[in-house]
Amino acid sequence: MKYCIGTMEIEVKPSRGKTMRLKIDGKTAEVFLYLPRGVSDAQARAFVLSKREWIEENRRKIAENLEKITLPKGKAMLFGLVYDIAYSDSDIASEIKLAVRSDAHPDVRAKALDSFYKKRLAEYISQSLPLIERATGLKASDLAIRKMTSRWGSCNVSTGKITFSLGLAKKSKECIDYVILHELAHLLYANHGAQFKAFLSSYMPDWKKRKKVLNGVQ
Repeated sequence: MKYCIGTMEIEVKPSRGKTMRLKIDGKTAEVFLYLPRGVSDAQARAFVLSKREWIEENRRKIAENLEKITLPKGKAMLFGLVYDIAYSDSDIASEIKLAVRSDAHPDVRAKALDSFYKKRLAEYISQSLPLIERATGLKASDLAIRKMTSRWGSCNVSTGKITFSLGLAKKSKECIDYVILHELAHLLYANHGAQFKAFLSSYMPDWKKRKKVLNGVQ
């Protein structure tokens, strides 16, 4: 049995205990709810919702470490959290559901996952970018998403176009917002000097912490 609450998928397991408890797997970031007898569905859902912030914060911490190792087969990261991958021939409820069959060629599945990432990342950037533009008074003329191997984003100062790395789809939204602000700042400052850093600090005081998480530095 599973509960799907927002983007959270909770595996429910019976418990001989007297109280409900949650456990997060340190290897997969999966969430388990241990449910005693006699607890109603409404009570269980209310309990999970009351712990939502705790769940999301701890899953993020686990996911940051998971990025350094190979994820189990059938799982992938989205916005800093680990999810099951579901396919068009599956009834599994999942945040990551691909429009290909599970028996499709690995290259086809990989391409479908990239397409999924690009769509979801574009959706998030289209929501967050205007907010950061409004706050800073800066505006990108255009944006693009593509695979990048050595950087998370780039800004063409002469045209105002910002390009984001497809790999950001695996990162937390806090890290994505940092990259958005970073690239917008290049519309004013070409280098990463003192003025550039002061600009980041004025709009995002914790940008250094976000940068460390983004680059896997604890």
